[in-house]
Amino acid sequence: MAVTPEAIYAAIPGGAYVLKRDGRVWERIEFDVRVDAAMASYAGRLYVAGYGGELFSKDDGADVWDYIHPEFNYESVRAIAVEGGSLYVATYYGLFGRPVPDGSWVRLSPSGKTNDGIVGSGGGSRDVGFTGWPISSIAVADGAIYLATERHFVRARLP
Repeated sequence: MAVTPEAIYAAIPGGAYVLKRDGRVWERIEFDVRVDAAMASYAGRLYVAGYGGELFSKDDGADVWDYIHPEFNYESVRAIAVEGGSLYVATYYGLFGRPVPDGSWVRLSPSGKTNDGIVGSGGGSRDVGFTGWPISSIAVADGAIYLATERHFVRARLP
């Protein structure tokens, strides 16, 4: 789910929906891409993941979606977080960040799947002890990234 000053947005496999602040009924968002369940908002901009690792964004209230071309091409974006213009995504194959709009993607997990570890405190990489549990949600605040897996919560300093 994502919240903006104008509306509340929700994504479920196969569709995205909006509930306007003055409304009572969820309306389906017409979108030519099969929507995955990952969604986020920041500063009046909405971000949504499509199947196949595609990412899109649009300004709140706008009709046109912009394609965000990732440098990775993995099957599923599991979670999205945005903070200060930086975009972060958790995929089945790793945790990635794009520090500036239109910048290059940087792998934040050492290698392989998201459960291989993340950039740890102190600037180094370390296994945080949740091997076998892929990341299900992420948030970013105050120079740290917060992760939730099926069994653990993790905080790590961003590089």
